[in-house]
Amino acid sequence: MKPIKILVSARDPASANDLVPILLSMLKDKRFFVKILAQNPAHDFFMRKIPNLNIGQLVQYKANYQMDEIDRNIIAFFDEFDPDCLLTGISGPNNFGIDEILLNIGGKRRKVKTFSVQSYWGDVNKSLGFIANTIFVIDDFANKITLSRASDSNTIITGPLQSEIYNKVDVNKERTLFKDKYDGHDVSMVGLFGQPLFEHGWYRDTMKSFIETLNRVDQPVKVVYKPHPKESLLSIKWMTDQLSRSNLDFIVPEDQEVLSVIAGTDVAVSLFSTIGYDLQNLLKKSEYAFSIPLYLFFNEECRRWFKRYCHLSKIPMSENGAIVIDREEDMERLILKAFSSWERLNLHSILLRQPFAVTDQYAIISGAIISDVLN
Repeated sequence: MKPIKILVSARDPASANDLVPILLSMLKDKRFFVKILAQNPAHDFFMRKIPNLNIGQLVQYKANYQMDEIDRNIIAFFDEFDPDCLLTGISGPNNFGIDEILLNIGGKRRKVKTFSVQSYWGDVNKSLGFIANTIFVIDDFANKITLSRASDSNTIITGPLQSEIYNKVDVNKERTLFKDKYDGHDVSMVGLFGQPLFEHGWYRDTMKSFIETLNRVDQPVKVVYKPHPKESLLSIKWMTDQLSRSNLDFIVPEDQEVLSVIAGTDVAVSLFSTIGYDLQNLLKKSEYAFSIPLYLFFNEECRRWFKRYCHLSKIPMSENGAIVIDREEDMERLILKAFSSWERLNLHSILLRQPFAVTDQYAIISGAIISDVLN
């Protein structure tokens, strides 16, 4: 059998993160001939995470959003490679990226089979008129929502694509190294994980309110601010200015991998980031309750935006093993609750009762692609 020519793409960090373990196996799999067309920040992420790429195997796409039509160079690249199938990420809801461009091109060429990896429950991006024939989803909840929004697509449940990476994280070792490096053994390390939402006033209001409230909490804390890879320099400066003006001790560990930061924290705070889900999966394999996800979901405008763009009213997985602040007046009480050892133990026990996916995700995805392309 001739190798299946597969063109892989990503723009967003979450998509790149999920595709890396698949690519590491696929690039060694003689059943596939792989090319990757990536847009930043995914391109640079692939460069760091995938060793020994051949010349021309990873190509960078530099977007020009001023154009009224799809870049002819991308169409020429597509036609020259002439892939049997596409495996794409799904770009965030605000606009389109290389994933949607390739799905548009591939969708107009009926012989090309298209697949997408979904990184957030129910996410689809129809901005250029086409979505994948098959969407790989994380769980039953994602499957149900996706089918309600993309009834013409097939869905396949894979479990978390980071399972193998979660399994490789030595939480005790990473936690000790992190706390040693940042002098965090005698304080509560509060991971504050940024999101690329700075243009929204409700994002800034939420972060400012949290910092002010944390400043009033009668407990020694150190804030670990981890910017999102897509967060703007303006957003990062604004956040560090807010922290500098407070009385809080804080650090910005730019050189640390995100799972190492999560392992080093005692509380992981975001508005609705998948960081909380990453932490839950690390907790499922941990012998002790080292941290807890805390979601800042009290701003009405934030909730309306979330419902409009994510088509969800609640943060997925937040009801099992997380604390959600849905009223601003409850914030100080719930922050203190998150610092409680008993609360961490309670939520840890809930997580341990849930199954931890050990499925071979690569076998599921590669098998589905081969079966579809050969049919």
